[in-house]
Amino acid sequence: MSNSVQDFDKVESFPDVSAAQQMGMTLGDETQPRTLYVGNLDAQMSEEFLMVLFGQIGQIRGCKIIHEPNGDPYAFLEFYDHTAAAAALGAMNRRSCFGKELMSI
Repeated sequence: MSNSVQDFDKVESFPDVSAAQQMGMTLGDETQPRTLYVGNLDAQMSEEFLMVLFGQIGQIRGCKIIHEPNGDPYAFLEFYDHTAAAAALGAMNRRSCFGKELMSI
């Protein structure tokens, strides 16, 4: 299975960072989380693919996929900006990717 953005099911345009601002989040508030947990990943998912996919929403500082025995892989994605992280959470939670529903927290 190739890991390309074209493989993502139901690709749509993502809301920009202003969507998070409309939900009452303010720019510059460093107390807001910038890291997302993304679970229920396909075993073939790569960090590079996740960075390209979520990078469509906001600039990503880093990504780490965790592979544990007897469980689905999961990842942590850190965004440079908390408003981009909030926009990514709203846009990607429960989206289908490689036939599996992503769980973002």
